[in-house]
Parts: sequence; structure tokens; C-alpha cells
Amino acid sequence: MKKATRIFALVMALAMLLSLGVLASGEPSGAPSGEAAAAKTASGTKDTAQMTASEYSYLTNYQNRKTPGEIFIEFDETGAADIRLDDETVTGTGFTSVYAHGDDADVTVSGKLTLLDDSDGQQASDFSGQGSATVAYDGASLTLKDLEYYSEGFERGVTVVSERSTVTIEDSDILVMGANPLTEAYEGYHSSADQSYMISPPWCLGLYGGGRILNMIGTEPRLIIKNSVLTGGEVWGILSTDAGSSMTIVVVDSELNSLPESKGGMDSGWRIFGYDPDAYGSAYGAYYIGGPTQYYYGAEFNGVTYAAIITGAEKGVYASSNGTIDMVDASGEPLGSVEGQGRPTVINGVFGFMQHNSVNDGIYVIDGTVVNAADAIVIQKAANGNFIFDGAVLHSDKGVLFQMIDNDDDSRIGGNPMSASIGFDETYSDDKISVKGIGFPGVNYPVTPRSGGNTVTVSYANGAYNGDIFNGTGYYGQAGDNMVIDLGENAILNGAISLTSTVKAVPYSAAAIAGIEYYGDDIKYVLLDKSGAETADASKAAFIQFTEYTINQYFLQGHVENLPYFNGVSTLEVNVGDGAEWIVTGESVLTKLTVANGAFVKGNLVENADGSLTVTPGSSIIPAGTYGGSISAQGGGVNVGGGVDASGELNVAAAAAAIADPASGEPS
Repeated sequence: MKKATRIFALVMALAMLLSLGVLASGEPSGAPSGEAAAAKTASGTKDTAQMTASEYSYLTNYQNRKTPGEIFIEFDETGAADIRLDDETVTGTGFTSVYAHGDDADVTVSGKLTLLDDSDGQQASDFSGQGSATVAYDGASLTLKDLEYYSEGFERGVTVVSERSTVTIEDSDILVMGANPLTEAYEGYHSSADQSYMISPPWCLGLYGGGRILNMIGTEPRLIIKNSVLTGGEVWGILSTDAGSSMTIVVVDSELNSLPESKGGMDSGWRIFGYDPDAYGSAYGAYYIGGPTQYYYGAEFNGVTYAAIITGAEKGVYASSNGTIDMVDASGEPLGSVEGQGRPTVINGVFGFMQHNSVNDGIYVIDGTVVNAADAIVIQKAANGNFIFDGAVLHSDKGVLFQMIDNDDDSRIGGNPMSASIGFDETYSDDKISVKGIGFPGVNYPVTPRSGGNTVTVSYANGAYNGDIFNGTGYYGQAGDNMVIDLGENAILNGAISLTSTVKAVPYSAAAIAGIEYYGDDIKYVLLDKSGAETADASKAAFIQFTEYTINQYFLQGHVENLPYFNGVSTLEVNVGDGAEWIVTGESVLTKLTVANGAFVKGNLVENADGSLTVTPGSSIIPAGTYGGSISAQGGGVNVGGGVDASGELNVAAAAAAIADPASGEPS
């Protein structure tokens, strides 16, 4: 059933159409008046019969099984300086768009535009622009300025940016209310990554919805957003780069919001995780694929599942909007400048970031950027990566700064996908994964880890960082990854840094059990005690392990629990640089530790017979030196490093030489 707001909006739209005498003609368009009407009429309209072959091909690219839109507004190559769509409402299954194309096109859209669509998604695609309010391609310049935009329905985004075009959104308020694919899509629709088919995302990303506020496709598109608010409900994404290359996004002093279920958005799983029901929806702030470059200055992300999903990126920058910002595209070409409002970028999400494919340059979280996450600041799924936190303010309710796991949106974890044109398997089950068992693999049942994984480097500088860092890879049929943690100048880390075993689970609580029961028989689970062993005694339960769930619980993806454990192939190297501090607050299993002169590490260190290191909370000061280090991604022997003798005890003489005043607990 549609939302009450949608029904109300449709009633108002019908009343407007009756007043305009539109229903008698059968045309799904209400025309503006005055200069706006003249501008629109001068631009001309075309139905599909009037389109050139190339225009029709563009519309139907990825769309062979769909019917093209009925009404299309085309601007000639000279463009129109100002097209106003004041109080215009367009209803029905016909798709009305501003269609800007060609290197000479320079089109501005402003005013108020409402698009309402009650259809089931069969005639929608943001890969072709079908359903979107505006489209810019083939080098066009399109500006959405002082635009008040509202839409409902599958794929009713505000714009599609393609093929060397530049779209600028400025001083605008955009609200896109999508649709729920679980209840409103046409019969037989399945979650899929097939671009000719998808009106929802692959559910194994851990979010769901029926559209994106905007999508960028093709070669070298550019998007600039300034002083605007973009809000989505029942959408799976706010900003997206997809099916293209050399793409650029620049966002300055703007909000990107995902509405919670209570306000018309999708379910965030709050009943199970204990979130504030009004805190989170189900959408990403931005998507990276095809090596895009994205810059955020003074941006605010609210209610998102992730500020970004990274499926292959060149570079991402999250910084404050201080002073004059010289904007550039992915090639370094200037895009003009803007005076910032001096705001930090702020991310309020379930996670901060999710990465499941490689980053070429890095993700930079710098310059006062604030990340508030319910779960981990970063959930990283088996890919090469480079994250730089410098002058950032990070808070995780769960107390996890960085979580590496085997990729649970991989077919080996989420279930083998069916053919792309049909969709994904829509049930996660232990029966479908290559390694199955109750509890933590390696700890509670044997596994044979594979070597040869990826390398992830994470650096922290200029800030106090409170929380744990985990590398929990190398278990579920995937290779163990290598993690390098660099604590740089003026970085203080209070937390554990550890290799772990992971399991799909949440901490046990009566409230979580009640939340699971809300979803009926969709979720199957077992209780684990603090050692990971199965228990039927709720008083001894520490974890709830999920053994099966369906697409209806997409939000369970990515959530894991950890136990410190060395599987013999995954590696974790920690470098504590001059001027950095690490205060060990939990059991930490490493393969190498380097403590520089001028660094401060507080904890008790033991080298283990398998070549790993264990560092636990304690009053000892670990002196400068290198500990461990012979273990590679293929496993290896034991190396007794400087500062620790063969018995595994600290070398007291070395410690005394390195630490001027051990009793003080401060570095010399």
C-alpha cells in the first residue's frame, strides 16, 4: 500500500489536472504559463516517433524490453537561458524530462517541479534517463538552481549526468521518495545487478530501495552541488557514479539525507541493532565505481547506511569548507571556485564507509571531518585499500574504528547468484557458503585459510582516536588479507588492534531477540557464549549468530562480531611513529610491531610460538624496536625481535635505555 503522503499528493495532482483541463486530452502534463510557457513551447516537444535514431538509441540503451517515454522536452544546441517549471505537476506513466545535449547546450532549470508515478517500475531506468526529471549528455551544461523538486515512484531521480556533461545543483531543495521493491515492484522482479533490469540495488550490499536521487554514467561526467539539500526516502542511493569512467563529484556546504522508516524510508534494522528508530534509513550517500574522484567540503550526511560504498575508486576527499575552494575534476582541470562556509564535513551513519573493491589513490578523511557511526567507521571487505585519517573526529557507538572481513556480498557468502537477467539468490544461508559451522571459524571449528590476499593501509594522525581495529579475513573461502596500521605524528590511539575470527552476529540481548522475532521465520539463529561455543542457556549467551535470513533483512549484511585469533595467513603490522601513542585497551594479536624512537606504547607484549605477537593491556612501556616480522601472507616462522628475548619477555635493559622515566607512563 502506498504511503499516505503519496495518496495525498496524487489527489492534489488530479485536482490540478482537472483545473487545467488535461484529463480530457489524455496528456500527462500540466503546462506553466507566461514566459515559462513560451520558453517551453519554443524548445519544442518530441515523442518517440519524432526522435532521431541516435536519440532513440540513447533512450533505449540498456532498455530493450521497456517502452520509451511519451513526452520529452528537447532544447536546441543554443539552449535556453532559463526554463521555469513553476508549480507544474506531471502524473501518470509518461516520463517528462528536460533533455539537454550537445557541447553548446547551456540550460538552467528552476522553480518548482513535482513528478508522481504510481507504476510498478517496469518503465524506469536511471541508466538511460527514463524516469528522471532531467538528463544532460554529450557535453551539455545543465544547472538546477533554486529548484524545489519532489518525486515519488521508481527511478524518479532529479537528474542523470552523462558523456562529458556538467550538472550544477545550486541553492536547491530536492526530495525524492522512491518506492519499496519488496512490496511495490512488478510481479516477478528480483534484485539484480543487470543494468537493463535493476530498479533496486543488489540486496547483498546491505541496503535497499527503489531509486537513486541522481546517477552519473558515461565518460567524464561532472557534478557540482552547492548550498543544497538532497533527501531521499525509499531510495538506495543519494549520489551515484555507475557504468562510466573519469567521473567527478564535488559537494560543498550541502546536505545528503536518508529518511528513516518512520518518515517514509526503508528499514534500517533498528529493532535488532537497538538504533534510535528515527536515526537511520537505508541508502548510501555516494557510490564509487569506475575509478571516480569525489570531493566533499562541508557536506553533511544524515541517516545513511554508509557515506560511501567504494567499488573501485581513484580518490575520495572529506574535508571542511574553509576559505576559497578551487574545484577540479578527475583530470585536475579547474571547475571554478566557491567560497566555503567554514563547515566541517559530518557523517552520521550506520557505518562511515564500506569498501569492497580497490582504491587507487586513497580515501582522505581530514581537516576536522566528523564521523559518527553506529557500527564501524569503516567496514572493509577483502580489497586493496588506502585510508588516511588526519585531524578527523571519529566516534563509533560499537567502539570499532576499522573492521576488515571476508566479502559477505560475494556470491560465496550471499549465495550463488542466478543469471544476471533474473537476479540474485534472495536468501543467505550457512548451507550456501563454502565454510560453515557454529561459532567462530578456527576458534570453534577447523578451517584451512588461503593465503595471497589484498593489502590495506590505514593511517591516523593529528587526533585522539578511540576504538578498536580488526583484521578478520581469511576464513569463508577467501584469502587472508594484509593490514598495515600507521600511527603518525600526534596520533593517540586508545584501543585494540588485532587479527580476529569473525562470525555474522550481534551481541546478545533480549531486545535483539524481540527484534528478530518481529521478522517471523525469516531469520534463523543460534546463541553463542563468550568463547563462541553454542549454548541453549540465554544467561550465558554473548552473541546471536545468524545462520539464515532473506532479502527482507538486507540490513544484516556486514555486521559481525570478533574474537582475537591468528589463522596463520592474515597479517597485521602496526607502526607507531615518532610522536604517536598507542594505549592498548584490549587483547591484540599482531604479526609485526615497530615502535619508533619518540613513540609511546603502553601494554604487555609476548611473542608466541606461531610467530604472532600478543599485546594486552598493562602498565609496561614497550621500548623502541621491531617485534615479530617474519610472517608473510603465506605464513612463516617465528622471529624474536629487538626488545623481546627468546622467552617472550621484555628486554629490561633495552627498555631502560629507551624510556627515561617508566614510572611516569609518559614517553621520554
